[in-house]
Amino acid sequence: MSFLSRLFGESNQDDHGSSLHINRTIKDPLCLQVLMDRPLQPQSSQFMDALHACHESMRDARCQVDPELCLEGSMMGLIGWGNHVIRLVSLNCAMPAEATEWCISAANYPDPLKARARSHKFHVLLYYAGFEPNPLEQYVALACLAGIMSRFGAVVVMNELAHTSFPAEALSKTDRDEDLLEMLRSLPLLFLYCGFVRIQVVDMDGIWMRTFGAYRLGLPDLALLAADANEGTRVSELFETVLGLLRQSETEIADGFSLSLGPDLCLHFRSPLRQEFFLENKGPLFIIEPVRSERSRR
Repeated sequence: MSFLSRLFGESNQDDHGSSLHINRTIKDPLCLQVLMDRPLQPQSSQFMDALHACHESMRDARCQVDPELCLEGSMMGLIGWGNHVIRLVSLNCAMPAEATEWCISAANYPDPLKARARSHKFHVLLYYAGFEPNPLEQYVALACLAGIMSRFGAVVVMNELAHTSFPAEALSKTDRDEDLLEMLRSLPLLFLYCGFVRIQVVDMDGIWMRTFGAYRLGLPDLALLAADANEGTRVSELFETVLGLLRQSETEIADGFSLSLGPDLCLHFRSPLRQEFFLENKGPLFIIEPVRSERSRR
């Protein structure tokens, strides 16, 4: 079978399992975008050595790139290990500036790194195409591969769907005895897998804060009307706490749901009203209205 057929998921009974194949049942794959300051060469021995040394589960990782699809620094290929397969598209151009700015401007990392990200000349698209059903594990595989690329020119990893970005190098560093994949599993959701955005609405007091992309993890997106932008840290930590509790408990919430966060704070969840159209979302989204006890107000 030709590489192009495997790349787009066609099957053939004559294949004997030596080639990587994508999961054809995935219609809308998770994707991360990697901003590069030089072209990526995933088929190089240096890159493959780094891939194999990254984690014990990746010692047999393979990369398949068809030379016919490599044109002036751009390429398409597959990288796979275990039940993971990632479709890689490396492009000899920058990401669209508007999409890049959405993801970089509000991110929480140093301005010099943001400047490097804005001036990137190349980018790589990573699409999950394997057979792992858990979306968080899919993101972990994508983030792991993106982290490896930090040694080969990757500056920042974007999640355009979530309107967020994160330093590529931080996805490859662990404490001395820490497992890399465990570190990526425990990465706060709002760092990369979901996004946190502030929205100033004309003629409305306060500022809306909301998540993007949580629905791709099987979680609801969250929104809250804060008094001002200075509440960003507190609200993002609240969102992180709520999403973590919902994920661990596998709780499904609906309009009118309440969640207690101790004796002094209860959270009420409601669906957006018609006039809150600016919170439109592809998946479920609930507005959080905190209610503090009389004791906590004293």
